[in-house]
Amino acid sequence: IRAVTEEFRHGTATPSLLASPRRSRFVAAKVASLAATGVVIAAASGAALLGTAQWVAAANNAELQLGASDWPTFMGMIAAGALWPVVGAGLGLIVRSQVAATVGGLVWLMAVEDMIRLRFDDLGTYLPGQAGLSLAVASTDAALVSALVLIAYAVAAAAGGTLLFRSRDVT
Repeated sequence: IRAVTEEFRHGTATPSLLASPRRSRFVAAKVASLAATGVVIAAASGAALLGTAQWVAAANNAELQLGASDWPTFMGMIAAGALWPVVGAGLGLIVRSQVAATVGGLVWLMAVEDMIRLRFDDLGTYLPGQAGLSLAVASTDAALVSALVLIAYAVAAAAGGTLLFRSRDVT
């Protein structure tokens, strides 16, 4: 969210768009760079998690055992790390106010989504926060559904943000 909203808040989107006025190209570059950064951060976080777990296990005279069934979890973490920044960028393009977009996103994930999930349990699987969570911790079958759901939210947010961005003034 902040990667996009700070462009509007500080006016740094204007020089970029003067150099290349195609707004959809601007959004595509922003989304691609954010997704790549998300992959790097998720992979680094996973490596730090494994390193810390290995250190704690060694300190307690235990052995950390990883099997083939553990790798889908790490791949799900990396996929979620790539998709969440795209959702955030789309939300930032739609709302444009840094505070409103950030607070709105947090309220949605921490309150509204939980209320919907508690009231309509079956619907919870198709909410973005639950899809992102189960992408990293669910079985392979559930992770595939979660990945598709989160991809749909990422595409919808980026497409909606791009459409609004193309029709709005930059300043």
